Amino acid sequence: MTESNLIFTKIWEDDGLYEIKVKCFNASISVSTNIYVTEQKIQALFFGLKLFIDKAGCSPLDWESGSKGNETTPSVCIRLWKKDLCGHYRAEVYLEFNDGGDLNSHNCSMYLDCETQQLVCFCDQLNKVSDKWELNRSVSLFYE
Repeated sequence: MTESNLIFTKIWEDDGLYEIKVKCFNASISVSTNIYVTEQKIQALFFGLKLFIDKAGCSPLDWESGSKGNETTPSVCIRLWKKDLCGHYRAEVYLEFNDGGDLNSHNCSMYLDCETQQLVCFCDQLNKVSDKWELNRSVSLFYE
């Protein structure tokens, strides 16, 4: 098993709305949360990653599953930027938890490091599931 990963697993779908289990872990912490996200948001992540890769990380990528805070369901936000000139990147992943508490305070941010090829593979997986994403199928930054 890798030391860190970001995994999206589809657990439910209804008319273009997905319930996704997001699991994120690194050497220090492991967390997961369920979010609701539209098919368009997943496609936006794919196209954003593709552009980010094509432009070699010239400007950061920001993606949000939805609005942060108590007015909506839990969200996940990803900010990705170039760490150095050798093909290394860093992602900050923000997750809110639906554990009955206040989403403004029941959340966490964590960092994941990755390389160009891992981003390319993650992007390819997102592209493949954009047409037909079966239940319980996972998309992960690092293959398990």
